[in-house]
Amino acid sequence: MNAIPLTPWAAAKLKAERPAAGENQDFANTTDPSLKYADPNGYPRISMHPMRFKLIQTDDYLYQLWEYNQNWRKSR
Repeated sequence: MNAIPLTPWAAAKLKAERPAAGENQDFANTTDPSLKYADPNGYPRISMHPMRFKLIQTDDYLYQLWEYNQNWRKSR
């Protein structure tokens, strides 16, 4: 399988990421902002949950509504 071509900046960023789970990882050392700073789940992470979601587009906004944790997001 071929590796995805990355810029030097992206390769360094990918190497610096520390998930909360997996080999030699723990919550105290994670770089996951959703876990570390209690940021709400956003797109695309929340779309991985098995709960339903809906996108509603108006002339001015795009609303993203999720059944999971009753989150919503408005984009302009």
